[in-house]
Amino acid sequence: MVKDKEVLIVELTPKCNLKCEFCYNIWTESDNDNSIRELTFDEWKETITKILSVSNFRCITFIGGEPLLSPHLEKLIDFCKLNYPEMLIGISSNMTLLNEGRLKNLVKCGLNYVECGLWTDNPSLYHKITKQNLLTQALENLCVVRLNIELMSLAITCSKLNFHEISDLIDLGFIAGVDQLSINPFISTSGRGKVNEKQFILNEEELSELLRHLADKAEKWQRSITITAPLPKTKQLKHSKLKYGVCVCGTKKWVLSYDGTMRFCEHSDVNIGNALTDSISTIFEKGKELRVESGCITSHKMFK
Repeated sequence: MVKDKEVLIVELTPKCNLKCEFCYNIWTESDNDNSIRELTFDEWKETITKILSVSNFRCITFIGGEPLLSPHLEKLIDFCKLNYPEMLIGISSNMTLLNEGRLKNLVKCGLNYVECGLWTDNPSLYHKITKQNLLTQALENLCVVRLNIELMSLAITCSKLNFHEISDLIDLGFIAGVDQLSINPFISTSGRGKVNEKQFILNEEELSELLRHLADKAEKWQRSITITAPLPKTKQLKHSKLKYGVCVCGTKKWVLSYDGTMRFCEHSDVNIGNALTDSISTIFEKGKELRVESGCITSHKMFK
C-alpha cells in the first residue's frame, strides 16, 4: 500500500486499550504512567512541518499505542491534508475503538488508508493475547473500514500462539476485501514482547511451516501476501510466490515518537534526536550511520 514511498511513522501516543503480550513498543511498560508528556497539537504541527520541509516523505502513518486514543488525530490529518495535499495519510489501528461515524469523519479530514491489526479470530486466544474481550468489535470493524475507506490492509503478527490459525485469518482478510495483506513474524526487540519472547518467537521449523501455508494461500487466492521481516534469500527462493519485505528503516522510513524524539526503526529503542529541538538533517545523518552499523534489527533477531 505504501510500497516504494518514503514513510514517516508518527507514534501519536503510548496509550493503548489493549495489553498485547507480544507488543514491541519500547514504552509499553510505562503506558499507564500519567506523568508521560505528549506533544501538544501546536508542537505536532511545528515538528511535522519541520521534518517535511527537509525530506521527501510521500506517506505519513499515525500509530500508537492506539492512535484513536489521541485527541489530536483528526486535527493532524486535516492539517497534513491541507498543507501537503499529495501526501498519502493513514492510520494503523487495532480497530476496537472505531465506529462508522468516526471513520467517516477521519476520511472527511483526509484519511486515505487504514492498516488493521488482527491476530486471531478465536475469542479465547484474543483475550489471552490482548487481555481484552474486544474481538467482536475488531471483526465488525473490518467491514466498516472496507465500506468507508479508499485503501485497507490487514497486518497479522504471527507467533507460536497463533501460527496454526493464520490460514483462517488470511481467508477472512481476503473475503473482507483487503487491498494488502501482510504477515509480521513475531520479533522480540523491546517492550512486553522481549519479556515474553519464549511464548511467541517461532523456531526454524515453525517458520518454514508458516511459509508453506502462506504460499498455499497465495496460490489459492491468486493474491499477494507479504512477509514484512527480511528473510534470507534461501528461504525466499523456496516460496517465490510470496512477497518479502526489505528493510528501509533509516533510509525510506523514520519514526517520530509522541515526545518529539526520533528513531530509525519502530523496533529500536535508540533515540537519535528530538525533532523539536535538534536539526532534522543532523538526525537523519546520525540515523543513517547507526543503521549502517547495526543492520536490520529484526533480521538479526530472527536469524541470530
